[in-house]
Amino acid sequence: TAVALLWDESDPTKVTGVRYSRDGEFFDVFVREEVIVSAGVLSAPFLQRNGVGPQAVLENAGVNPRVINETIGSVSNHV
Repeated sequence: TAVALLWDESDPTKVTGVRYSRDGEFFDVFVREEVIVSAGVLSAPFLQRNGVGPQAVLENAGVNPRVINETIGSVSNHV
């Protein structure tokens, strides 16, 4: 299960990998190109918990905004 995006220390808007859990242990996987989040209706909440989404939604949830994207979580994003 993916639990967090891993961010580039030199570019706070760039994702370099994913942390996931399996059998109670956590593992980090790093990518060469890009991370694609494909979790169906759970994609938007996962991204928002990791600081990607509409600024107001992130701030209201107490999440530090990393990438402002007003379409994350909107109905048009899931069509």
